[in-house]
Amino acid sequence: MNRTTTQLSLAVIALSASMATAYAQMPASRPPASDTAPSTQMPMTTPPAGMPMMQNGQPGAMAGDMGRMMEMMRPMMGERRGMGMPFEHVEGRIAYLKAELKITDAQSAPWNAFAETTRADAAAMKTMHEAMMKGGMPTTTPDRMAAKQKMMASRMGMMERAATSVNALYASLSSDQRTVFDQMMSGPMGMM
Repeated sequence: MNRTTTQLSLAVIALSASMATAYAQMPASRPPASDTAPSTQMPMTTPPAGMPMMQNGQPGAMAGDMGRMMEMMRPMMGERRGMGMPFEHVEGRIAYLKAELKITDAQSAPWNAFAETTRADAAAMKTMHEAMMKGGMPTTTPDRMAAKQKMMASRMGMMERAATSVNALYASLSSDQRTVFDQMMSGPMGMM
C-alpha cells in the first residue's frame, strides 16, 4: 500500500471515529435535520432472509453505527437535494450553453430543436424522479426489476431523441463551436 493510500485510509478512519464520538455525545431527543426535506432513507419493515435486525431496524453487523453516521451526515449532504439533478436549472444551462457557443441566426433551427428536446427530457426526468420519490421502489425483486426496466427504456428513448437533436446541432457548428460543445457536454453539465 503506498503512502497516499495509507494516509487517506487513516483520515477516513479518524473521520468515522470522530463522527461516532460526536453522535454518542448528542442528546437522545433532538429535532430532525429539516422539517421540510423528505427522508431519503427507505423504511425497512422486515429484514431480508438471513440478516439479523440491529439497532434502528437496519440490517447488518454495523447497521446501528452506520445508520447513526448517515443520519449525522444528512444535514451536510441531504439539505442539497436536487443539486446535480439533470432536470434542475435546465433553462439556465440551456442559456449558458447557447451563450458559450455563440449560436448564430443560421444555427437557430437546430439549436431550438436541441433546446426543446433538452427541456422535454428534463421534464420527463423530473416526473420520473418525483414518482419514484413518492412511491419508492417496489419491495419484491421481480417488481424492482420491472421498474428498472421501465426506467431504462424511458432513458433509452430520451437518449435516442437527444442523439437526433445533438447530431443535427453538431453538424451546424463550426470547428471552434464543436470544441466548446464537446468540452461542455463532457463536464459537469453532461447531457443536461
